[in-house]
Amino acid sequence: LFRSVLRIIHGTFDTAALRQHLEETLDPDFEILMVHSSVNHMLPYYDGNPLELIRMLIDFCGPDRTLVMPAFFFGDPKIGSVIDTFKANPLFDLNKTPSQMGLATELFRRATGVIQSRHPVYRVSALGPLAKALTEGHENASGPAGSGSPFEYMAARNTLIIGIGKSFDVMTQTHHVE
Repeated sequence: LFRSVLRIIHGTFDTAALRQHLEETLDPDFEILMVHSSVNHMLPYYDGNPLELIRMLIDFCGPDRTLVMPAFFFGDPKIGSVIDTFKANPLFDLNKTPSQMGLATELFRRATGVIQSRHPVYRVSALGPLAKALTEGHENASGPAGSGSPFEYMAARNTLIIGIGKSFDVMTQTHHVE
């Protein structure tokens, strides 16, 4: 009932409306689009689903731009912290370790052509012409968001960073300046 009332008062939007909003508000002159997202935080107003969101973002970026999303892993909840998780199982499997940044990021991570950085905790997924250069060497970076990381790479390029269902305070790029 409360959900229905909120939808009546504030309205709803679908994936097409979200894309139109991006087209109207974002400067189209960018090389990289870094997206932090939460479909759950857009409810009950968003009528789409995580797969529709990912498909729209891939299409929005097209073949000439690179889409990036976090695929962070902070540990197996059944075991505990990331340290406890890697103590229990020290092998990091890039293909099997899930993103814990929401279903949309996990779907993107698994999408055809997506490349992941090899950092076991602060991994990012990327698709597009700069994906390989952006992700390579992350495991050797001075810190998760420091020198040699994808976050340094994005800071040096024409990058837009947006939150879809997320606020500015969770955007990891801010840690690069630290």
